Amino acid sequence: LDRHRHRRALRVRTRSRRYSLFDDGKMIVFRAAGEPTRVHVVQIWQTPFTSAEYAATAPTDGSFLAKVGNAELVRGISDAYTLVTFARNDAPTRASFEELIAATTRFEDAYFWVSNPEAGNLREAVAALRGTTELIIDEFEKVAAIRARASEALARAADEQRDLVAKILSSDLSHLDAFMHALTDLRKQRGKLISLREMREMDLVTVDALENEVAGQFDGVSGKCVTFLLEGDAFGPLNARIEQLLGQIDAVAKVVELEPLGADLNGVQEGLTLLSEVVAGLVVDDATARTKILEGISEVFGQVNRVRASYQAKRRDLSSTEARSEFGAQFALFGQSVAGSLALCDTPERCDEQLSRMLVQLEDLEGRFGEFDEFLTDLTIKREEVTDAFGARRQTLVDERQRKAQSLLTAAERILTGVTRRASKMADADELNAYFASDPMVHKLGDLATQLDALGDSVKAEE
Repeated sequence: LDRHRHRRALRVRTRSRRYSLFDDGKMIVFRAAGEPTRVHVVQIWQTPFTSAEYAATAPTDGSFLAKVGNAELVRGISDAYTLVTFARNDAPTRASFEELIAATTRFEDAYFWVSNPEAGNLREAVAALRGTTELIIDEFEKVAAIRARASEALARAADEQRDLVAKILSSDLSHLDAFMHALTDLRKQRGKLISLREMREMDLVTVDALENEVAGQFDGVSGKCVTFLLEGDAFGPLNARIEQLLGQIDAVAKVVELEPLGADLNGVQEGLTLLSEVVAGLVVDDATARTKILEGISEVFGQVNRVRASYQAKRRDLSSTEARSEFGAQFALFGQSVAGSLALCDTPERCDEQLSRMLVQLEDLEGRFGEFDEFLTDLTIKREEVTDAFGARRQTLVDERQRKAQSLLTAAERILTGVTRRASKMADADELNAYFASDPMVHKLGDLATQLDALGDSVKAEE
């Protein structure tokens, strides 16, 4: 193809002349004269543009690439450039990476000569490209999963923010509770958006836009809140609500019923804290107005602290009463468990096992009721009683085992004395073997040894 292009270019350059191009690349150029003449100027050039037939029959330098052939080399280089194009894809996908791996495999299978040093050891570069691509595919799935999680979290945050903004815009901000809830919700939403920034593959541009929207809404609600606080008795409904909480706390009879009231009280305090921060950060020209707002917040804080003290005292009283009842039931149940465990102790080893189990249950009771000092004495006494009871039971079993082992040993010694005496009277080996094989007292010795071994006295059993 290159030879033909050069031929056309040569024709253009020699249009005012005549030439002949031979198979070996020699070219004879005749200069064209303006008038007829008997002498013509001829130029002989040696060009690289030989014919295909001549190139095929021309001698080579004997190198490896010459043996491969120009056509094969051109195809290989073309496919190598194709691999480079795949690798430089600006928008890679999993499919493109898989296609690149397949292309590298086809390249290595199609061109055996790429591993030769004269070819620049191209096989190593292609193998490295395939290995890197395989690693990228493994990481590509992880990155895709991370992107999906980030996108899902961002979409969820955007939906929550849209609902929150719509709720605030449609709400009636005519009392202090509404302002506190709105400011608290906006602040929490902004905290969620800040947390999203720490996620990998997060769309920070969208996060910035959402955060700017929240900040704008927060500033707008804050300004309206300050205006509201300067008008009339803004803290009156909140004071009434706190007094209502105090009455509900006094009427509660169970700890579980206190939990919602405690959460409500925490919400009021959180809203007041945020409100004080908002007021402190705003620029109010009238110092008297700022003082009025801060005094109102301080008064409400005082009421909240008073109600919280009542809440904590009520919780302690109810917890103590309920804990006393529960402790009595648990303590009685533990006593029954100890009695049942003692009944199961038929060996010293079982005593150790049951004692460990009872001590674990006792530690669980100490963990649950350890904050009540009135129960610590009972638990300490019970621990000593349990330890002493199982210790006494274990010692009794050990003594019984030793007495039984001694009795078995004494019986075995008597039998062994009789067997020895009778065996000494045997006349020959056959009679002796018959005696040991059939005499019940000899078999009794084996049974006694087995019983001693079962009692854990292997020394006496071997004797």
